[in-house]
Amino acid sequence: MEIKTAKQALAAVQQNGWALKYVPEELKTAEVCLAAAQGWGTVLEYVPESLKTAEVCLAAVEKNGYALKYVPENLKTAEICLAAVKSNGRAALEHVPKNLKTAEICLAAVQQSGSALEGLPENLKTAEICLAAVQQYGLGLEYVPEKLKTAEICLAAVQQNTSALGYVPEKLKTVELCLAAVQQSSSALEYVPESLKTADLCLAVVQENSRALEFVPEKLKTAEICLTAVQQDGFALQYVPKNLKTAELCLAAVQQKGWMLQSVPKNLKTAELCLAAVQQDEVALNYVPEALKAKVKEALKKPVAKTAAAKKPAAKKPAAKKPVAKTTAAKKPAAKKPAAKKPVAKTAAAKKPVAKKPVAKKPATKKPAAKKPVAKKSAAKKPATKKPVAKKAVEKKPVAKKPVVKKSAAKKPAAKKQAAKKQAAKKAVEKKPATKKPRM
Repeated sequence: MEIKTAKQALAAVQQNGWALKYVPEELKTAEVCLAAAQGWGTVLEYVPESLKTAEVCLAAVEKNGYALKYVPENLKTAEICLAAVKSNGRAALEHVPKNLKTAEICLAAVQQSGSALEGLPENLKTAEICLAAVQQYGLGLEYVPEKLKTAEICLAAVQQNTSALGYVPEKLKTVELCLAAVQQSSSALEYVPESLKTADLCLAVVQENSRALEFVPEKLKTAEICLTAVQQDGFALQYVPKNLKTAELCLAAVQQKGWMLQSVPKNLKTAELCLAAVQQDEVALNYVPEALKAKVKEALKKPVAKTAAAKKPAAKKPAAKKPVAKTTAAKKPAAKKPAAKKPVAKTAAAKKPVAKKPVAKKPATKKPAAKKPVAKKSAAKKPATKKPVAKKAVEKKPVAKKPVVKKSAAKKPAAKKQAAKKQAAKKAVEKKPATKKPRM
């Protein structure tokens, strides 16, 4: 789409800053250029010189430090240069004026990109800057002055990238440093001095990475180390000395990688070994001796037929049926149902008498349990009235008992009176016959 208005130009660069390249010069306003620089730093190349302000240049280098290349010299201030190296250390440092390459700017550059150390003047390569550089980029040790290659800097470099061991001075290659390197990456064994390569170290490295066998000294390549290597990766067979290439070792290699048959000595290429290689990888057939190819091809068919025949009688189904039959037979006599009924009946019988006893106990316990909470609730609701009532009732009981005794005592004289009345009645009775006599 052709850009014809300032509005279209602004919309275009906001979508893609690089579009400024196609904006007509008359439509490149300060607003359009700033928006473009914020989106695509290196587009500063297409900003008119008259519009390259400190604001536009700063926005550009913050987006991409390499844009410092297009910043006018009079605008390359410490602030803009620092912003540039923080964005792209190596590329920006190249365009920083010599008078502005301060320790601060150089440190910021290597912290962003350790490889920026390469472009630093020797007089600016301090221990602090070199350490910061290798911590970010281990291989930057290559650009560290020899006098500054200390144990600390070398260790930091190796920890960041084990290949940095290749730039460590021989006098600083200690057992600890080399061990730290190979533990992180077995490929570092390549840079370990021969004097420090022990059998144990080599075995440990090969166990981690079989291809490291390439860097094991010939005198340390034992049958154990070589077998360990090819069992892990048959490719390692090419690093095994000829005198250690046995039938067993070669078989282990081709079983892992069939096409490594090409590294097997001719005298060891037997029909059995070739067959194993081809079974692992058909490509290995290309390395089978012509005299054995027909035999191997025929053998490839036979094992398949035998295997199929072997699988049929092996028929997992009948094997599965037998245990299933046994299991079912075992389950039937085991008759879980009758076994379950007996204990169930016993349990039921036992539960019935047991259930009756607790039934009587439960109501007995429930009644007092029910009374207590009721008493508590009533006591809680009417504490003032019920408590004194209870006390009065208690007082009345003994008082009532005493008068009962007195009344009984009072009743005794009443009984005497009755007795006296009875005697009086008897006397009266006695008198009545006395009156009856004269009537006769």
